[in-house]
Amino acid sequence: MPAVFFIGTESPPGIGSSPLSYSLIHEIIYSDFVADMGDGFEQRVNKNISFGPRADGEGNVVSYKGINRFTIRANALAHVNASATDAANKFWAFYKARLGSYDAFYFYNPGERPSNNVDLTGIDQIGRYLVRFEENKLSRELFILKLYNYGIALIEVRA
Repeated sequence: MPAVFFIGTESPPGIGSSPLSYSLIHEIIYSDFVADMGDGFEQRVNKNISFGPRADGEGNVVSYKGINRFTIRANALAHVNASATDAANKFWAFYKARLGSYDAFYFYNPGERPSNNVDLTGIDQIGRYLVRFEENKLSRELFILKLYNYGIALIEVRA
């Protein structure tokens, strides 16, 4: 069973709260072939194959075409207890444990289910996506002592 990647400000039971401030961009990507016939005429074919059942971005689990992509931009500002630095380091360690884009894992979209209701076993399919990191490079930026900015893109994969 793949690991579960958790982001959020409210934590599920058993996980400490995360002082991360983040933005999440959810995109769906289609693969279309366009043959230009000239004079404005064109032939279009969608090359995606419907697969699933999987989360659809609306809180349902269905089969559909397209690949989901998530972009996460996080800002971690250290508080007195330095918990933001711990959260930034956990994010970094999770990336390293997946060997960059090598290993797939489950990501629960906070837009489809509350972050305090994440299934850490990965069994519940509502809002769950099987993804991998899109790139083999992760950068984090340290501005001032314990102020981090970082971002990463996740791309959906088939099991």
